[in-house]
Amino acid sequence: MPVPSVNRSIPQSIQEECKRLSVEGLAEFYRKNFQNSERIFDKFLKLLNAAQKEVKRPIHKGTPLFNKGIASIAREDFPNGLYYVLLAYIEDTLSNDFDREDEADRAPAGRFLVDTFIIELRLLRDIKSQSKRIKEQGKWISASDPEIILDDVMRSCGISRNDLLRRCKRQDPRLGSMTLGFPQPRERRVFIGANFDTPAFVAEIQIAVVLSGYVPIITAEVFIPPKDTHDASLLLLRTCGHAIFDITNPAGQLMEIERTRDYGVRVLLLRQKPWGHEAHLSQMIESLGYKVELYGNPTELSQKVHDWLEEYSTTKATT
Repeated sequence: MPVPSVNRSIPQSIQEECKRLSVEGLAEFYRKNFQNSERIFDKFLKLLNAAQKEVKRPIHKGTPLFNKGIASIAREDFPNGLYYVLLAYIEDTLSNDFDREDEADRAPAGRFLVDTFIIELRLLRDIKSQSKRIKEQGKWISASDPEIILDDVMRSCGISRNDLLRRCKRQDPRLGSMTLGFPQPRERRVFIGANFDTPAFVAEIQIAVVLSGYVPIITAEVFIPPKDTHDASLLLLRTCGHAIFDITNPAGQLMEIERTRDYGVRVLLLRQKPWGHEAHLSQMIESLGYKVELYGNPTELSQKVHDWLEEYSTTKATT
């Protein structure tokens, strides 16, 4: 007998506020204000919990739970980080149709648990089985608290919250291989390249990308063995639809710029205005034919990044 789906979408009345909190939380994360980021995503979570009571149905809370977990991990609170990501995973199992709980393994929380924490797969199987039972028993419409489900699974496995991290082969997820932040499709990913020995305003570029509604991808934030840096950087670049390079201090980013045309990546080149003389560009950069935008301060830099991404969004919306 088929099990009818349950609407777990965010009510339209709070969608704009949810979007604002999500962007604000990610911006704080990329400013490395991890505690502030966690606080904002906690506020986001409380907003959804309050909305559940008003609409008298469960609401998917995976985004604030996952990002709250990532912020906890960034400030080295690994037990709580794991706990929140597990709760996000439970939300994903509940948001998939009956008997499609395995789809949660493809979502960001599931991938992070498997690839970064390297968690015991038995624990994830038990979570999916519990989620399926809830749907079979007609309790799906009242399944609004993932902590209750996780408590039930831990009880059946004979473990406590303090034991969860020991169920992972990698207990320091900073050594993982995934980029922090909530993954999005290729057209929403922006590769950022610079000379990271003299990084200029990389943080400002990150924040401007986030505030424009895109996801910044930076090789330096992904754990890569030194001998694999070349290949891994190009692999990351290939997964992005856009790339922004600060060429104020040319270095390894020149190799990445040269490959952007091969990968069909849209490119913005930035250079800080020098004092007292015109900006010099290398012949290699000039030969590529990409326009170079000059900036004098962080505000000007952020505006150029925003305008460039907005131009793409506007063009796509009219085609």
